[in-house]
Amino acid sequence: MIIRHKLTLLVLCINWIVLSCTQKPKLETRKIDNYSITAAFTSGGQIDGVARYFDSLGILKSIITYNRGMRSGKAINYYINGKMKDSLSYAGNRENGYWFHHDSAGKLNFVDFYYYGLPVGPQTVYKKERFSQFYFTDFHRVDLVAIDFDSLGPVSQIKLFRMNLTLTEKLLDTVKVVNLFAYLPTIPNTNSRFAIGLTNDSNATHELAVIRNDQVFIDTILPVAKLGWNYYISCHVQNGSGSLNKLYIEKGGD
Repeated sequence: MIIRHKLTLLVLCINWIVLSCTQKPKLETRKIDNYSITAAFTSGGQIDGVARYFDSLGILKSIITYNRGMRSGKAINYYINGKMKDSLSYAGNRENGYWFHHDSAGKLNFVDFYYYGLPVGPQTVYKKERFSQFYFTDFHRVDLVAIDFDSLGPVSQIKLFRMNLTLTEKLLDTVKVVNLFAYLPTIPNTNSRFAIGLTNDSNATHELAVIRNDQVFIDTILPVAKLGWNYYISCHVQNGSGSLNKLYIEKGGD
């Protein structure tokens, strides 16, 4: 009987823990600045979870996800007509990833990119929901790539294309290594293949590895190249029709 009683208590405790973990946080509405915010609040008054912002007329203006007061996850802003104005993601209260901008009719017109709060990488301009222009900037907001598209979407002109390869020798646990950094500007509506390799003064090449093209930049450690050889980074750009087929190679210095 004692064992059965203890088992019953154990089951009740487990059920209480499960119910406590699965219960949704209680939502409430608070007036903060010029908005009425419906969300779950911690005991310290921080927003935790999904928050909905309404203006003085009760119109939804934003939906923002928080983690104990810090923006973390998806955020969406709306026009007064209810159409999506823009959407982005946050990590540690900083913009991180693609920022999608729409016009008042809800059509996509611009895409930007952030890396933990820093604007860098791809910027795409749309006209009539088609690619119009593409830029790729470095961390100083200097253009590395500038491209125009024709009215149907394919690339019409590559005006600028750089990857800004830099190689820096350093010591790692007393071993001399090379820190390789380069930007990876993947052009929309094309197939872009990036790779790291070695080249010598006779322009002989030896490809070492293909680089994932879903990254904005590569920052990696490599062994020091043998005498007479230097690292390079390449990008092979093609489109489906075959009208575009370009190979860009940037070599490291001596």
